[in-house]
Amino acid sequence: MILALEDGYLLVDTSRNGTFVRREGELGDTRVTAEETPLRGRGVIRLGSATDISAADLVFYEIGSV
Repeated sequence: MILALEDGYLLVDTSRNGTFVRREGELGDTRVTAEETPLRGRGVIRLGSATDISAADLVFYEIGSV
């Protein structure tokens, strides 16, 4: 789930498999499992497995200034 807050957006994961986030400019994924992480800038989200450029189920995001 992604929550809109006054100061930005928060990705909340409640699963066992995790949600993988790769932020633009980072070399690897951040695995979010049963926790939360802020979303900033640009990046890619994938449910349950690591991000992969060729995957059809990627969610691209871009968060502007709030």
